[in-house]
Amino acid sequence: MKTHSDADLVTIPLRPQTVAGKVPSKDDAVSLLRGFYLGDSEISQTEESVHGQYLPAFLSPYRDESTLRHDYPLFVASPSDAPSSISGTRASLPGHDEKGNSGQLGIFPLPGLFKNLMADFPAETNQRRLLQENLIRLEKHVIGIIDQGTGMPQDANAVLSRAASRLLDSLRLGEKQHEQLEAGLEQLAKRMPAGHFLSFNQHIPLHILAHMAKLRFLSQYQKTLDEVKRLATGLAALLEIEQNKSIEAIEPKMVLGSIGPSGNRFMDPLALSNLMDHSQGSRNMPPERVQRVRETLQILEDERITDVGSSRLTLVRGITTDEAWGLSGALLPPDLSAEWELQQSPDPFATALAIFDEQASALVRLVRAMRIASLELDDTYDPKIHDPWFEDFDWLALSEEESKLAPIVVLVGSAANVARNGLSGLSRLLRSDRPIQVLLEVNPITDPGIDPGTEPEIESDHIVSNHSRMEMGYLGMSYRQATITQSSATRPLHLLESFAMALQRERPALHILGLGYSAPENSQRPLSPWLMESAAVESRAHPLFHYDPEIGGKWQVPLSLDHNPAPASDWPAYPLQYRTEDGTVTEVEMTFGFIDYALLHPRWWRHFHPVPDTLDAKEIMHLDDYLALEPEQIKNRLPFLWAVYDDQGRGTRLRRLIVSRALILACFDRREFWRTLQALAGVHNRHVEIAVARATTEARDKAERQQVTLIAEHRAELARVRQEAGADTLRRLTETLLTMDLVSTPIASADSDTIPPSSTIDEALPDGQDRRTQEIDIAVESVSVSVSVSDPEPTAEPWIDTPLCTTCNECTDLNPKLFVYNEDKQAEIGDLTAGTHDDLVKAAEICPAQCIHPGIPT
Repeated sequence: MKTHSDADLVTIPLRPQTVAGKVPSKDDAVSLLRGFYLGDSEISQTEESVHGQYLPAFLSPYRDESTLRHDYPLFVASPSDAPSSISGTRASLPGHDEKGNSGQLGIFPLPGLFKNLMADFPAETNQRRLLQENLIRLEKHVIGIIDQGTGMPQDANAVLSRAASRLLDSLRLGEKQHEQLEAGLEQLAKRMPAGHFLSFNQHIPLHILAHMAKLRFLSQYQKTLDEVKRLATGLAALLEIEQNKSIEAIEPKMVLGSIGPSGNRFMDPLALSNLMDHSQGSRNMPPERVQRVRETLQILEDERITDVGSSRLTLVRGITTDEAWGLSGALLPPDLSAEWELQQSPDPFATALAIFDEQASALVRLVRAMRIASLELDDTYDPKIHDPWFEDFDWLALSEEESKLAPIVVLVGSAANVARNGLSGLSRLLRSDRPIQVLLEVNPITDPGIDPGTEPEIESDHIVSNHSRMEMGYLGMSYRQATITQSSATRPLHLLESFAMALQRERPALHILGLGYSAPENSQRPLSPWLMESAAVESRAHPLFHYDPEIGGKWQVPLSLDHNPAPASDWPAYPLQYRTEDGTVTEVEMTFGFIDYALLHPRWWRHFHPVPDTLDAKEIMHLDDYLALEPEQIKNRLPFLWAVYDDQGRGTRLRRLIVSRALILACFDRREFWRTLQALAGVHNRHVEIAVARATTEARDKAERQQVTLIAEHRAELARVRQEAGADTLRRLTETLLTMDLVSTPIASADSDTIPPSSTIDEALPDGQDRRTQEIDIAVESVSVSVSVSDPEPTAEPWIDTPLCTTCNECTDLNPKLFVYNEDKQAEIGDLTAGTHDDLVKAAEICPAQCIHPGIPT
């Protein structure tokens, strides 16, 4: 199982060797195990049955919780220091945000937190080195302080101060080093933003959701408040201007007020008023507009609407709900009461819808008033158009920015309770258009669709073969328009992404969250809640996924399986080391699947039975090999799981546990559900694989056709170049011969009896033939005779008749340094020291233009 352990490989100290033939009744032992596999209840109640003394082999090193390294505790920055937007789910770190400002933390795991705070740490070399060397120790002290708490959020700066003191006290440093480390810790504390640490517990999802809702609200609240003030000021000015246009505004007393008391000595206000034209001036607003502006201004100035200092977070739970999320009674735990307001109801789904409508109505009223005010100030309000629009104005008409101020209503409960008593209410909510968040706690080992009091015996072959676990997340996807996530507090990044996606969508959201469950008290090997829940994620008992309907229908896959281990495989596989009693260490690769997880829970213990260490039978095979068989191949096969147990006096030992058929069928159900998710997410989807194979074949055929075309074009071009080169050579030869003086130039190499004298030629000329042409013919013949009689002596230096080169690449492929191309892409002699005379000879032999002359070797 993949964990954050410092060790990369799991080592099992001892594995007993199996010695064939030492069991007297081998057939009886195999028969006994087969009876257990098929469901013989009497065998499962023997003294050798499993009672919690075994663990999956991969989990042996992690019984000591101190060896685990995971993302907890989480640091949660206060809203004032956190980013103002949740568009990204990764918290920015000091000195690493886009604007370069420090102190910008959202939610960040403790491992690596202090290291990131030191990214641009202005410290001396020794001081910085000392602090870096002790960061892991500092983190351990922080974890120790938080673990000693009550589970409540703890102030981060106070925890860091206590951890720093413990670190300094635990180290035996010299005076100078002590001062340097202390100074470094003080600087680290100054860079620590305000916030608190959260330990791993059932309330983690509610804390994270509340934090992200506040960030979302605060990112828009101040902008909206400023806009409301601007609009209110504008409307007040508009009404004042309208008031100044009234008849009363030009009455004598108003004129007297405008000229002042002393002006009365110089003019008569009554006479001045009578001289003013009362029939002309600015046009007055219609009375209905004045009334609309006044009503709008009153809404904008209503403190009950505009003075909302924080987001409204409401928790709704059913009265009959069991103690899901650690909640019971009418009061919230202290760590939640400061953030959430609790509402209980016998019908929580209807109550959640009513609360949202009531709280959203105030926001709708405010936004409607802001829209009207903006139109009035622009003088673009048209009653014929806008009155019908604003009459039906509701929260669906809010913009993306305005919807950030919408109330957050969260319905909490258990998946089991909703499956048994609340499916109709859940259906109404998911089909509504209200962005209400539904958080359902699920126990990965149980079926939420079956009442524990009436659950049939799992051993019944008929029941098991016709039973599949109810998947609330899969059921939620059938509503198509709701956001569905299945996540776990053990994967905080996936949880952050789930909540961020849901809060950004103006639609209902269903979150199926697995929580950590401690090992039973009667277990001999208690494990941490984090490890128990993490095992559920690793084993496919609780797979993670996101379903976002907003990207559906856009040739994108709305379902994502990110953050699952080995998402393309049935089960994640990891290396396991063990050693036999003779000291031989062996490493094998095994999977961690649902049956490994089942070994951690009492309800499944009776479905395991130990195999005698010395029993060696071909019918017994490892679970991985068994699950890979086809149905017709599993006859008479008995699957086993490797488990570890403490053998008193001999240390930790490996042992094989036979798995019952009932548990195997449950494992098949988990695997089939995982394969269903893979198909929906485009992983191992048959249609996708067919399309990929078809596209691959088409691409290969197209490449082959292009290759054939290119080869044909190359050959045609090569033939053309050769033809042009030959024609050019013949043309130049003809030009040379035409310029030769064949009469006065003797042909030295010709014998007298080979070339007749000119007089003889003249006598032999046909009538009408040009003498010049005859001279050319004689010259060509004489050249041919000369060549045939005696070849010229080869030169010592190699050379290439470059104009004849056809750019065939034969010589350059043979030796690219000895033969090079010029600007016209024709060969020339390059570096003679880069090759041998044999290279020159080979190139001359393979040259299609016969233009390479190797010369004489020296």
